[in-house]
Amino acid sequence: MIEIPPSASPALARSIATARRLIASAQADNTRRAYATGWQQFQAHAQGLDQEPLGAHPALVATFLGSLRDRGAAVQTLRSRASAIRFFHREAGLPAPTDHRIVRELLEGARREDAGLDHGRATVTAKVLAAALSALPPPATPIAIRDRAIVLLTFASGRRRSEIAGLNVEDLDFSRSGFVILTIRKSKTDQGGAGQFVPVPRIDNGPCAVAAVEAWLAILEKKKGPLLRSFSPRAELRDARIDGRVVTEVVKRLFRQAGSSKSAVANIAAHSLRRGFVTSADMAGATTAQIMDVTGHRDPKSLRRYTRRELLHDPVLPKLFGP
Repeated sequence: MIEIPPSASPALARSIATARRLIASAQADNTRRAYATGWQQFQAHAQGLDQEPLGAHPALVATFLGSLRDRGAAVQTLRSRASAIRFFHREAGLPAPTDHRIVRELLEGARREDAGLDHGRATVTAKVLAAALSALPPPATPIAIRDRAIVLLTFASGRRRSEIAGLNVEDLDFSRSGFVILTIRKSKTDQGGAGQFVPVPRIDNGPCAVAAVEAWLAILEKKKGPLLRSFSPRAELRDARIDGRVVTEVVKRLFRQAGSSKSAVANIAAHSLRRGFVTSADMAGATTAQIMDVTGHRDPKSLRRYTRRELLHDPVLPKLFGP
């Protein structure tokens, strides 16, 4: 990090402070948190073997990643932890042990093992979600009203939990009749913050996300700031924004209250709603392009495990044998 020398003029000190702020902004908050978690885990592993984490030998990194794998970590987790180790070594001006062949081959081996695997997250389709909501009484408390808005908005927009948690009141545009248009200011596939617009239509033939959000806004009584806010242990509304983990907690709580089994609840996460939106949209006849316009996916390959109807539509083989 650039240090401010004691002899620096006020103008130079401001310039250095601005440079430091811009450098810090190069990484998303979620990335920084993931790096901090990964580095703490690696430090604990190294200390347990009486080794120094900085200037680590590639073999130490390999044993760390292997221990994570033994505990069931997927290749995405291994890559995240390797990135954290690389980041902190480069910050210290040291060569990254993750660039060594044995670490790269370990990650490639994990990728091959995981290819095509589904790691256990449930898919909550529109029908499954509607059935769960119908098993519950109408929301009567501020927390229940907020939770219903969280679940329905996450499903109806097909977005990631961090994007839902990051919404502000001013990111909602109700000026188009029959819609609320969300402004997603930053996402996993839009780290530069160019912004994406997601139209969520009002519906009359099922649970309506727009109506749920309107009910929550009536409770919130705010015209700006975080849309989805936390509650105190005494159920007092706070000004603090929820984080993405709360979205998962809310989804699990809803299905638990709706009577789902313990094992079913364990497999449900916020991402289950995103998967369910993609699957439901595909079954309803939406094209991959239409789905990607909503969810913000960049690569159609990311949707292939959830979309089947479009792959089966108008197959090529019969055309080869007849007019």
